[in-house]
Amino acid sequence: MANLNTFGNSLLDEVPEAAFSAALQNFGGTQNQQAFFPGQFDNIHQMFLGALGQQIQAGQDPTASFTNFLQGQNPFVNFDFNNFFANTPRASRPGGLSETFLNPRFRLLNF
Repeated sequence: MANLNTFGNSLLDEVPEAAFSAALQNFGGTQNQQAFFPGQFDNIHQMFLGALGQQIQAGQDPTASFTNFLQGQNPFVNFDFNNFFANTPRASRPGGLSETFLNPRFRLLNF
């Protein structure tokens, strides 16, 4: 069974999309968060690559994995789904500001 777990972990490290999907399922979150995060893979993966670059620039071996990054176990960047969602502009989130809020319909009032 240990070999299967090792294989599974290495597979998650090789296929970051699978690690991201697994982390989203474990995260849960609100309905708006569940609608928001599937489209954020590229942004979050870029954050991981930046953290990996910081590790290399600090003279360390690049040992960080995307799975550990998503679990908040990275020494340079502690990723947190809730903080990422909270720091995203409201207009970029599902259920955020809509066009009709920013541009309400014009009404003529006849007296």
